[in-house]
Amino acid sequence: MKGFFKYIFLLVLKTPLKYIFIFIISKNIFKDNKNLILKKIKDFFFRRYLFNFTNPLYAKKIVNKITKGKNNLQWVKYYYNKHWVTLKNLEDTKNIVGNLKYEDTRPIFKKVLNFIKERNFQNQKDVYLIQIGSASGRDLQFFTNQFPNINFISTDVDEEIINFQKRMYNFNNWKFYKCSAEDLHLVIKNSKLADKELIIIDCGSLQYCHPFFIDQFFVSISKFKKVNLFINSPISLKFLTTEKKSSYRSTLSFSHNYSYFCIKYLHTLEEKIIKPYSINDPVHFDTGIIYVHAVSKYK
Repeated sequence: MKGFFKYIFLLVLKTPLKYIFIFIISKNIFKDNKNLILKKIKDFFFRRYLFNFTNPLYAKKIVNKITKGKNNLQWVKYYYNKHWVTLKNLEDTKNIVGNLKYEDTRPIFKKVLNFIKERNFQNQKDVYLIQIGSASGRDLQFFTNQFPNINFISTDVDEEIINFQKRMYNFNNWKFYKCSAEDLHLVIKNSKLADKELIIIDCGSLQYCHPFFIDQFFVSISKFKKVNLFINSPISLKFLTTEKKSSYRSTLSFSHNYSYFCIKYLHTLEEKIIKPYSINDPVHFDTGIIYVHAVSKYK
């Protein structure tokens, strides 16, 4: 019986009826998975169909359609209102992730702060801190509060989010671009930043990048001479025991072998695997966090 329903589902997805599923999923993509049937539909749609599709451009188009506009914007506004923006706020936050303090699961913030200070970049006009998938913009505001004299570039795939940020932030040293990770090199080239000091940060957005495009991202940024890439991303612990380059994780996200990509295209300076959850946690037992700092091989 299970195989029969799988066959019917795959058959439907080969017809225009698939747009009914896309509509249903788009309306429920960020809702809790309390509805078991809806949970199965979403899992099957992403795991078995969309992310195994031979045309990654088509998969990207459907994902953008599902997540566009209000779906993303409601979460952006939520994080905008609750996010800390100073170092003291970060250190004082009482949020707990599994068994760890929040800041212990997000080492990227202090690592980038220390990196900029150690390099004496804080007053240099040729330093650009670029965030992949900046969402609420609060991460960049945090760094702006620490280093008001460097330059910041905010990118996101959703134009509504970029417009939201433009309304909320009025910093002269900020620029905003609607841009996916694999197209970031175009922003850098078109803005004539290829020879500048580039600090590229990812605070969990690369997990949503299709495996085809994650490879493109690393290839493209490896061409620049002065790149420092900082990644702080959730990842499947089980995936880390495999030799795969990428693997579907849940709904819209993937586990990527950042170590592989950084070694192949960049030079890894630091890597850390964080395990905030107990193996007995029924929901998050397999969820870990990876932190990586890699630099251009030209350095």
